[in-house]
Amino acid sequence: MTSVVTAVRHGPVERAFVMRAGEPVLARIPVAALKDFVTERGNPHNLKGISSAEVEAPAAFLKRGLHFVDTPGVGSVHAESTAVTHAFLPSADARRTSPRSSGSRGLLLCGAAAVPANPLPASGGCPLR
Repeated sequence: MTSVVTAVRHGPVERAFVMRAGEPVLARIPVAALKDFVTERGNPHNLKGISSAEVEAPAAFLKRGLHFVDTPGVGSVHAESTAVTHAFLPSADARRTSPRSSGSRGLLLCGAAAVPANPLPASGGCPLR
């Protein structure tokens, strides 16, 4: 279960970085160790104080500027996960997504309202408010 917002984008080699809360610099970590920083199992209740993580991969389809973002689940047993995702939403570009759960679909509707020039149709408003 993800506990930290984690972005995947294009890079020259596969590598990972984490940002600690209150520190302005990304720290490079081994890709294999990412789970120890961004998951509830590896970093329970985010005791390591990670504010975000980034993964770079030399995948061709990412070269066009596409970024994937994995956010903590909403409505999970960990209330802080929902809070982390809600805090991230204003900076998200929700133009294309495939939410898995009804909670995620509701969150997408709420987040879509926060994205400037969002092409998603307003379909009944935010069910989480």
